[in-house]
Amino acid sequence: MTTIRHINEYLAGLLSDNMNDYYPPALWIDTDTGTYGDAKILVVIDVTKWSDEDISEWETMTDSERSGYGIDYAAWSHSYGTTPDLAPALSPTEYMRKIGR
Repeated sequence: MTTIRHINEYLAGLLSDNMNDYYPPALWIDTDTGTYGDAKILVVIDVTKWSDEDISEWETMTDSERSGYGIDYAAWSHSYGTTPDLAPALSPTEYMRKIGR
């Protein structure tokens, strides 16, 4: 069974190169808009345990706060996995408390 953790680990392990002629080995694509980018920077987030408060917090976070959350989520997921008992530790509400907002 493929889990979100496996997906994030795979994406983080993709090669990257900052040269101008670099083209990523995998792309993500938004099928609604056609927007696409390097899949290496993509983080998949499991929101099944989010409360209504978490959803509201996510909706009001700035782009930079969501970006920071994604970076921390990927690091946490890689270190601890996505076990249900640990999931609340990475809710948007807890994250925003952690960073002082």
